Amino acid sequence: MPDEYIRTAEQAYLEAVNNYLDEYSFDTNKYSGQTDRNHIENNGIRLMMGLNVRLHSETYFSGGYKDTRITKVVRRLNDLCQARITC
Repeated sequence: MPDEYIRTAEQAYLEAVNNYLDEYSFDTNKYSGQTDRNHIENNGIRLMMGLNVRLHSETYFSGGYKDTRITKVVRRLNDLCQARITC
């Protein structure tokens, strides 16, 4: 078989694998942290499950950020602007 056929087949296989991984790979990690009560209160942000958020970190995310959703909100009863969120 000519080398050109082998290179073409390898390239097609690589593209198929990358397409599959792009479609079915996702981050299953949970990220949690405390909210900034002043930011929440001053901007009138309503924290609720399903809210879209952008997590910023050069250390943890390629590109410096990750768009995700809030899956859990635990608020302090004496100050509802203080919360621990899980994404």
